[in-house]
Amino acid sequence: MNCFFLFPMAFYDLRKKEIPVLPCGLYLLAGQILKLIRSEESIGFALLWIGIFVVLLILPDPAERYIGTGDLMVLTACASVAGVLSTLETAFAAVLPATAYALYLAVIRKAGMRETFPFVPFLLIAQVWLLPGE
Repeated sequence: MNCFFLFPMAFYDLRKKEIPVLPCGLYLLAGQILKLIRSEESIGFALLWIGIFVVLLILPDPAERYIGTGDLMVLTACASVAGVLSTLETAFAAVLPATAYALYLAVIRKAGMRETFPFVPFLLIAQVWLLPGE
């Protein structure tokens, strides 16, 4: 299910280098509603996820070289639907291709640390890579 969400987010992030808030919020709510319908989680747990998401909305974006709050909103929405452990596994797996791309930028293109790039496409790559294991 996360792949269907991450696919359009990755392309949007590549094009605009930002994350749209509305789809992330709708995905988070849809995941929580589905889990409540299936009685997998309590209302308190759903409110916790929504609270974390709202806190991320009001936080200022960090400096350009760090993971942004948009990426954290995407991770929060994914964790709300797929679970925290699955999302952490995806995030750690996304670091490998992101590091390879950063090395490409530094060595081949000589971009240094000044050039930023979106992280969500790497989350999509990691999710697709980990999908056969689920």
